[in-house]
Amino acid sequence: MKTVWNSLVAAFTMYSKIPMPNVNLTEENTKYSLCFFPLVGVVIGAILCGWRIAYPYLCNGDFLPAVVFVIVPVIISRGTHVGGFIHTVDAMCAPRTMEKKLEILKDTHTGSFAIIITLAYFLIALGVWSEMSINAVPMLAVGFVLSRALCGLSIMTFPYAKTSKLHDVFKDKKQKQVYNKDIIKMEDKMKTNINEMKNEYRANAENYKNAINAWSNVKRTTKKDGSDFANFGKNFVNATIRQKYSWCNPTLEVGYRCGNGYYTYDTIEIEKNDTVNDIFVKIFACFEQDKIVGIMVVSFKEQKNIEIIGIAVDVSARGKGIGSYMINQVINNYGLLSVYAETDNDAVGFYRKNGFNIMEFSETYDGATVVRYKCELTK
Repeated sequence: MKTVWNSLVAAFTMYSKIPMPNVNLTEENTKYSLCFFPLVGVVIGAILCGWRIAYPYLCNGDFLPAVVFVIVPVIISRGTHVGGFIHTVDAMCAPRTMEKKLEILKDTHTGSFAIIITLAYFLIALGVWSEMSINAVPMLAVGFVLSRALCGLSIMTFPYAKTSKLHDVFKDKKQKQVYNKDIIKMEDKMKTNINEMKNEYRANAENYKNAINAWSNVKRTTKKDGSDFANFGKNFVNATIRQKYSWCNPTLEVGYRCGNGYYTYDTIEIEKNDTVNDIFVKIFACFEQDKIVGIMVVSFKEQKNIEIIGIAVDVSARGKGIGSYMINQVINNYGLLSVYAETDNDAVGFYRKNGFNIMEFSETYDGATVVRYKCELTK
């Protein structure tokens, strides 16, 4: 509370002649002083409104009341704003460099042009107050409040032309305000980016989930005698064979809804020599609280036989038997007779643990011999 009071006193000390307790213009004592600048204008406006009520009983003409309306604000503000106006006009009208103009602002001498402009200002003000209706005084009094508010706003907004005592008082506040604004902008930008990333990841996860579900619903069909249909597309249910252009390979296509609500398609291109069994690939996923923790891709080589093309489990979910669970679920759901896979040293232990028969063989890649393993599980 003491800081608020000292800030109020500091504001009136700097910008008025009104007697106030002695307060040092330290950072602590001027912490909220900008907030009280408009209050100085309120006092000036109140005095002018009081004179507006009193002068009809004291004066018969309009000239003397107008003089009081013009002089009272200057006296209460100690001529601070008039002095600043004179020096500013002096500097602006001088055909000098910016450095010279800043020196003129410090000069105690006043140029002739500044005196002429200042006299013109007072004559205009006197004329306005002389011709103004008595009922318009409160409206003009509000201008003193607005001008002090704009004064505080300009201190915090506009760059300083030069350093001064006033500059030293307010520069830290301005810098802190700028820093705070920058921090707020950075925080808002970070929040926006994080939210956008979250939404993107959620949408992608939803897309993958829907794509997996779409491919999982694709069924392999045959004739009653177990042979394939001559029409390639009839060998699949819940998927469509399409050929966009005559020179393009046809594609096996499934449709699903994206996370953003739009409908899209996922495709597998059919090469010229592909058979129905080559194309019939299914993707299985294991979910844990709506999160995909495991994926297995298999190719149905024959009606009851599959080859595991790839199997992966999220790092955070390993050691829970998810890979074994997916293999057993596919075997039981499709009544499989055999499961085949090829792997390397990193994963052969997984298949051995799940009862696969392991046979080692060698392959040559880029001139180097690589050990691989054929893994087969028969029922």
